[in-house]
Amino acid sequence: MVDTAVDGVILIDAQGMVTMFNPACERLFGYASDEVTGRNVKMLMPSPFRDEHDQYLANYRTTRVAKIIGIGREVEGQRKDGTTFPMDLSVGEALQDGESVFVGVIHDLTERKRTEEQLVQAQKMEAVGQLSGGIAHDLNNLLTVIVGNAELLAERLKARPDLARLASAISAAGERGAELTGRLLAFSRRQTLIPVKIDCNHLI
Repeated sequence: MVDTAVDGVILIDAQGMVTMFNPACERLFGYASDEVTGRNVKMLMPSPFRDEHDQYLANYRTTRVAKIIGIGREVEGQRKDGTTFPMDLSVGEALQDGESVFVGVIHDLTERKRTEEQLVQAQKMEAVGQLSGGIAHDLNNLLTVIVGNAELLAERLKARPDLARLASAISAAGERGAELTGRLLAFSRRQTLIPVKIDCNHLI
């Protein structure tokens, strides 16, 4: 059962020495079983967990106050290549020949963490979309006034080509701004930006 388990199963003695390291652990950590067996389990931990582990076991043997044994928690593991990964560690205690032994069950949380990060990013993008939609709508109303008045001004300044050009420039800039707000509104509504030809008379 231990050899075919999907999750890692590791057995350590009261001094923290590994006595069993199943195939799932080999895949998770990148060590062969014989590379780990007989060595302190802290080799599978990054700092600061590694530095604290021996003291934790000593405190537990003295006080019997469990911080992880029988409870389980999220910790970090360290692979043979030095990289780390998040894992859920559940530890149980048993007696073997009158001494405590500890069985750890390790579940890799890498994929779940990645999914959670993608969900958080999606929520951020949704918030940005809602915000940009509100801003774009208000800005579009302002640009409509600017462009409309600039066009009227250009029409009345035909006798002054120099000023008419300035009014036309204002109008053109306003229209470019309106295009930008249109993109922001499309983003906030999750619309696909695919321009197509239309018959305006038919549309009206």
